[in-house]
Amino acid sequence: MASGAGTDAQRAGVAIIGAGVIGAAIAHELSSFGVDTLVFEAAAGSATGASGTNAGIIHTGFDSQLGSFETDMILAHGNRWRQIFDELAIPYVVTGAVMLALTLSEAAKLAALAENAAGNGIKVRQFDKGQVRNLAPYARAQGGLLIPDEAITDPYEVVERLLHAAGTIRYGTKVQSVEPHEHGVLLQTSDGAFTTRFAVNCAGLFADDIDGSGTFSITPRRGEFIVFPAEAAPLTDHILLPVPKQETKGVLVFPTVHGNVCAGPTAVDQSDKNDWRVRAEGTAEVRKSALKLMPKLANFEPIDSWAGLRAVGHPHDYIVEWSKRVPALFNIAGIRSTGLSACLGISAYVIDRLRERGLAMGTRRSFAKAQPIIPKPWWQRRRA
Repeated sequence: MASGAGTDAQRAGVAIIGAGVIGAAIAHELSSFGVDTLVFEAAAGSATGASGTNAGIIHTGFDSQLGSFETDMILAHGNRWRQIFDELAIPYVVTGAVMLALTLSEAAKLAALAENAAGNGIKVRQFDKGQVRNLAPYARAQGGLLIPDEAITDPYEVVERLLHAAGTIRYGTKVQSVEPHEHGVLLQTSDGAFTTRFAVNCAGLFADDIDGSGTFSITPRRGEFIVFPAEAAPLTDHILLPVPKQETKGVLVFPTVHGNVCAGPTAVDQSDKNDWRVRAEGTAEVRKSALKLMPKLANFEPIDSWAGLRAVGHPHDYIVEWSKRVPALFNIAGIRSTGLSACLGISAYVIDRLRERGLAMGTRRSFAKAQPIIPKPWWQRRRA
């Protein structure tokens, strides 16, 4: 265990490694309880990874596996996200979602999906072809499932406003190593050494490097999206979902808080964690799938596109546990595509784990609303 190596190190209470949506949620949670919190982010700004390149959809967990840890976190998030979003003036719209069965065989699967939703405590309504037409008049379907509580937001704004109400953030500071220390954790960074009582690993694609134990690994899964012009916005007020296949949930068509309609994502596994390119074949695949859900989108040419890399965990997703190499390091890895829909469930879970290890916390306080920012859509900010 390192001891003397940290003699001249700066001290803090809890270090958060990574300023994505999970790191931001935990930093906000800790700060709300009065815990001295320090966030390290290797990039020059927040939400530069998967958190700023997703669909901006807050899912309810209606189709999540019954009884899984991931489902527990999504449902826990669902119980509190509106209160915190309102508190921090995070923009959102509860649009509801409609799962569209394009064939009779897909329509036959809706009853099982409705049963799964009921098992998770999520209200849904199954509709026939005519009823779906009233909900989504420009869609094409043999039946559908309405999930009224699905919502849209701007994921970049979520991260920014959670961090605004959090502790100190050190951008452009890469955590190079994490080691056990007599005071908890010793972090060697590009800006010097720091010791903290605890550290929470929210490093996304690079969480396996931070942990360094070799007990899990992270690989990227590319998801490409396309943006239709504002003129296409009247085509849908709802998030449109395909009936999922065993290997993928498929391409969605969804409105945004910025007045566009978007579609995506693809799901392509790759090895390079730094390859964020948008492939022409990827956008073509997205457009083809989107037109199956809503044929009238053929009247509009996409005006923009982006790609996100989701963190896939091995041997499984949702690795949320204490490190086996550094006892005071808590790993949160392999959160893949549901981080935005589970972040406030995960943050509450982490708070409980830190309390169990003796971290003292005060009484939770609320934060004043921030003024609206939103200078541009999230898919443009990573390029800025």
